[in-house]
Amino acid sequence: MKALRWIFGIGCLLTAVPMDAGAVTHQWSRGFGDADYQSVNSVATDAGGNVIITGWFTGTVDFGGGNLTSAGDADVFVAKYDATGAHLWSKRFGDASEQVATSITTDSDGYIILTGLFMGSMSFGGGTRTSAGSYDVFLAKLDPDGIHEFSKRYGNSTAQAGYSVTTDADDNVILVGNFYGEIDLGGDNFTSSGFNDVFVAKFDQEADHLWSKRFGDSNDQLGTCVTTDASDNLIIGGWYNGSIDFGGGNLTSTGVGDIFLAKLDPTGAHQWSQRFGSGINVDQFAHGVATDAGENVFLTGSFYGNVDFGGGTLTSSGAGVDLYLAKFDPSGAHLWSRRCGDGTDQHGWSVDTDAAGAVFVTGSMDGTVDFGGGALTSGGGSDAFVAKYTSAGAHEWSERFGAGGYQVGQGIATDASGNVIVGGNFEGSVDFGGGNFTSAGNLDGFVVKLGGSVTGVFDRPASAGLTLSASPNPIESNAVIRFAVPSSGPVSVAIYDLRGACVATLVNEMRGPGTHLATWDRRARGEECGPGVYFARVTHPTGSKSYRMVVLR
Repeated sequence: MKALRWIFGIGCLLTAVPMDAGAVTHQWSRGFGDADYQSVNSVATDAGGNVIITGWFTGTVDFGGGNLTSAGDADVFVAKYDATGAHLWSKRFGDASEQVATSITTDSDGYIILTGLFMGSMSFGGGTRTSAGSYDVFLAKLDPDGIHEFSKRYGNSTAQAGYSVTTDADDNVILVGNFYGEIDLGGDNFTSSGFNDVFVAKFDQEADHLWSKRFGDSNDQLGTCVTTDASDNLIIGGWYNGSIDFGGGNLTSTGVGDIFLAKLDPTGAHQWSQRFGSGINVDQFAHGVATDAGENVFLTGSFYGNVDFGGGTLTSSGAGVDLYLAKFDPSGAHLWSRRCGDGTDQHGWSVDTDAAGAVFVTGSMDGTVDFGGGALTSGGGSDAFVAKYTSAGAHEWSERFGAGGYQVGQGIATDASGNVIVGGNFEGSVDFGGGNFTSAGNLDGFVVKLGGSVTGVFDRPASAGLTLSASPNPIESNAVIRFAVPSSGPVSVAIYDLRGACVATLVNEMRGPGTHLATWDRRARGEECGPGVYFARVTHPTGSKSYRMVVLR
């Protein structure tokens, strides 16, 4: 009788679960600013799940520990929060001139490294650094409590900027940016060939120079993003006009500006390099790069016209720019790529991966955009967005945030628990799920932490050729999952519990049209699952379907 009552209860659950309900879980969010301007440009996490943000601000801002007031023009800020969003500390750096932080990262011990550009003077606690004339590069390291470890400036009387910084497994520091004129990063003195050239530099934990390189010709080249892989190789992305040679031969732009993507080994030696562009007088940009545990490479940015990352031509829609997301294997071979846009402007600004190989992208969107889960329409102006895809490129979820005005996601990072943290700026109102923020005047900054998975299991409209079933059902041992897809494309088949948490991934790869089989061995997160209701879900570019299953014992 108890067993019958239990099975009846499960049957009630089966009919009660709404299959169209699903939302990203809001963990916490913060907005900050006054009537002046504030922007979060970059975010990072450490092994303890703490969140660190950086950017610039004018006026007076309270990040949670009391007011900080800029000395005149834009100042740099760094703020640290624990995993629950509680303020730990915040600091400002700068004088009456302009200072801007562009990128932040952490090392294995939770030390914080940031870079950017500055005029005038600034001190991180180790003495005053003064620019040589125009903008110079700064590179600084703080301990987990925000105490100065080292700070450096690089540049001459012309303009130089640090755009992106990362670390490797040995906590060495890699810095990418651009310079016009001369720059000495600790090795040879570099002179740009004409306008801006790209620089890449590697330093040890104490900021001692290991090696540095410059790339470019008499035209403009910008290094905008850098990351490392599990073997400490460097992957750098950027924009260029003219020709650039990373060691594998000249890459020549075919229009006003093309995208470059290059991989260097830990000593700076060339591994591979590629260019992507349309051959017409329009720009294509690389804004963010990331790697996964398999050393695959993800690149995001924006483009107008046509661009081919190796999987066929992507064409922007209408007069605006579209965003792109592309994946390459460790040798640089194309795995998949996708564009999102509607004829207005969409930008991919930052990308990161989680331990499971899923990829997250953030940026800004005007108009109406379908990231793969159905159309999202901006609230009036430009909205911030976050989208998650499987390793195979299948859409997991996407959300937009904004209600008129201007909102943009500038930086993104994941933590060890699979949560995603986004920082950026907004004008007007925005609600990330924890209540409405309204800017105090001009741009305000924000940081938000979201769960990496949706709550509840949901489907989106699917073509007639997408089917899913499981047998036997109810399940006592193994279950055979039968699914059919109407066309070739990235396919994900996963098992979810009643809360919408993914407990097992069975398929995560490209599949051709037709019927396929997968077996679920009743294991959830590596252990045999208990009795209850579970859902198999197939996701394909044409839609998604879910199938209820009952595990008896």
